[in-house]
Amino acid sequence: MSAPPTRPGPASADSSPAVNDAQLRVAEGLSGSDPGTPPPQQPRTAETLQPEDAYYEGPFLVFTAAFHLKRGYCCNSGCRHCPFR
Repeated sequence: MSAPPTRPGPASADSSPAVNDAQLRVAEGLSGSDPGTPPPQQPRTAETLQPEDAYYEGPFLVFTAAFHLKRGYCCNSGCRHCPFR
């Protein structure tokens, strides 16, 4: 019967490749010359609904034609006020 497989131990400091600060910033997604610079914020993908964009009809949120025109395309859901049909 053979011995169970062993897990490799921690790598020694001599066997790991040298990595400089710039490479670490790139690997961590940081930009800029200052290592403490936070990554840029992601752009917002959804805008806040305005009063003219929708209204409630019972429990349903009904989008207006103004909202559909701002969105710019038809979602093919059969919306009541779709200007693209």
